[in-house]
This record gives sequence, structure tokens and C-alpha cells, in this order.
Amino acid sequence: MLREGKLYIWLDDRWNDEASTDRRPPEGWMPVADFSELKSLVKRAMKKGVLLGGLSFDNDLGDGKKEGKDCAEWIVQNYPEWFLGDEILKVHSDNSSARPLIEGHFNDVIDERKHNLMVEMKKMKQSGETLGY
Repeated sequence: MLREGKLYIWLDDRWNDEASTDRRPPEGWMPVADFSELKSLVKRAMKKGVLLGGLSFDNDLGDGKKEGKDCAEWIVQNYPEWFLGDEILKVHSDNSSARPLIEGHFNDVIDERKHNLMVEMKKMKQSGETLGY
């Protein structure tokens, strides 16, 4: 499910639980319940060149399963190039101790991308290159 050509991922193990209607993804967001589903979806999207539109993560994904903070760490370590700075990055977890950890992973990758962009722009300026427009 793409919206405006971008993928919006809603990570929550209870997204389809009839008793937890507040856990359902917003219109246009692709629900995944765990790390395995997330990993598969992200790999397919990257292979097809699909852009990231947004991520919204829950943390507690079931007993014995990787948590949202682990998923956030995996995605930013393995696919930092997917974060361009204009995506929606949210945490909808009620877990107050995990929320800042997930947000921290998201912020780290954004800060790294901004830093790399500034370095590249500085190199271009020093060499006299232009963007061509």
C-alpha cells in the first residue's frame, strides 16, 4: 500500500485486534506486527526503490519477540539512506521507557544524514561545483 508513491509503515502487534481499535493504522499506512514482517517489507521496498513516507512504531510486540526499539535500531543501521528528512517518524507506544529509545534511533539517523549533506555541500562549494540549476 503506497500513498503518493511512498511507503508508510505502522508497526504494532495489536493492529488488527478488535478490542484495540486505537491500535489500528491510519488510512494509507501499511500494518506490520513484528520484526520479521517489518524486515521483509523494508527489504522488498528497498529492492523496488520505494521511498519512505513514514514510520510509526509501538515497542512491546509480544513476549519473546524483538521490540520496537530493536526494529528502529535495525532499520537505521541497515538502511540509513532511506531517511531523507521529510518522512513522518512517530512512536505510538505507551511504553514510556522505550519511547525515547525509538525516537533516539530515528533522530540519530536524521542527524547523520544532515551532517553528510552538509559535508557534501561544503565539498561542492570548495571545488566550485554546482547543482546544475
